[in-house]
Amino acid sequence: MLTAFQPQDDPNTMRDPRDGKVYKTVKIGEQVWMAQNMSYNVPQSNLSNCYKNSASNCEKFGRLYDWYIAKKACPEGWHLPATEEWEALIGNYPDNETA
Repeated sequence: MLTAFQPQDDPNTMRDPRDGKVYKTVKIGEQVWMAQNMSYNVPQSNLSNCYKNSASNCEKFGRLYDWYIAKKACPEGWHLPATEEWEALIGNYPDNETA
């Protein structure tokens, strides 16, 4: 399950303690998912970028990561979803057309 372990003022957000950015979250079934792309600039890494190298694109769309750096970009208590977690998410939408 994807969950954040720190209390929040708004239960539909999480604050990344590393940089203070606040992200929207959504609970679907028994899982809590981030509703926005991460925009954490992993220290000592030049492997995350902004689309078209524009900082405003990072603010709007989040950062672009390779798989290794994406795992490091996740805040404590969060992780990239495993296949089983994706399947559980899709299972909340039996017709699969809205998933």
